[in-house]
Amino acid sequence: WENVESGDLIYMMGGTYEYDERQYLSGKNGDIGDTIKLYAYPGQTPIITRSDNFTQPSSWPFGFIVVEGDYIHVKGLEVAYYTQLTSNVWEGLRAYGCNHCVFELLNIHHCGMGMQLTNCDDCSVLNSDFHHNQDPLTSYGDGDGFGVDCTNATTNRTNTIDGCRFWWNSDDGLDAWGEESTVIIQN
Repeated sequence: WENVESGDLIYMMGGTYEYDERQYLSGKNGDIGDTIKLYAYPGQTPIITRSDNFTQPSSWPFGFIVVEGDYIHVKGLEVAYYTQLTSNVWEGLRAYGCNHCVFELLNIHHCGMGMQLTNCDDCSVLNSDFHHNQDPLTSYGDGDGFGVDCTNATTNRTNTIDGCRFWWNSDDGLDAWGEESTVIIQN
């Protein structure tokens, strides 16, 4: 990620990727017509999970994969088994402060929470599955499949969730509780 530039395409081959620490994809931005693309290699499924030696950061423990940036397209990844080990909600993927990003054909499951879109604008989540996410250490009250949250209460943002499925999550399938901006949910 440290070498990626606007317009670059990164392919992840099929197989299981076990990481010892959070995957923090930040500090990079694409541009209109030159998005940064992180894709599964065609016909293959990369499964991203934590290793047995995973070290949770002491600060802000949310998100196994954290994406911060503009004009980023993530497609075809499976994020799984980022189960809750502390009383914080452990999210498989968190997009934070992203603008003009696309998250497509994701399969996020068996995490404390599937995915959270926070303080983002003009982002789309397309044809993705969020299932079997649960948070037993917080009384099953935050284990959403997918959540959208604008913590700065900015009302001039619009995000779209289209063609997604949500099942067997311990709280909500899709949670937009407290969201002040526009969320388009369709198909």
